[in-house]
Amino acid sequence: MKDIAVLENLSFATVNFHLNNAREILDAASLAQATALATKLKLI
Repeated sequence: MKDIAVLENLSFATVNFHLNNAREILDAASLAQATALATKLKLI
């Protein structure tokens, strides 16, 4: 998340907030699972 924050010129807290929201919406237990689900659903 630190790298994403630097690349996007955002704070770590902002990135953390949005990634956790995405994880919750996808009903995933972890960010890795959320990434896999989002990929499977062609969201990313």
